[in-house]
Amino acid sequence: MFDEVIRVFVRFAGIRNRGQVLVEVAELFGVLDAAERRSRRRAVTDILSMLLRCRAQADELQKTMLEPDFLLAMEPLIPAMPAVLNEWSRQIGRPACSWTPRRF
Repeated sequence: MFDEVIRVFVRFAGIRNRGQVLVEVAELFGVLDAAERRSRRRAVTDILSMLLRCRAQADELQKTMLEPDFLLAMEPLIPAMPAVLNEWSRQIGRPACSWTPRRF
């Protein structure tokens, strides 16, 4: 269920979830619970168990996300894409330029 957990988490934490809730806390925790029950790897199960104990924090985060001045930095793709591009450039040995969220 890795792909489903990632998909729902990104939709929950993404800026598009601001103002118009696309992923409710209950949906996120439903997916985390299902993943924990299906997990057969102790380390993964332990991490999912810890996440499941954070529902109050997720509720609070979602309330904060709905406030008009919530930080745009919560958008996962903004910092992630430049980081990926910089890493690929490093691995191929041809850094064309230094990517930052602002330049992206």
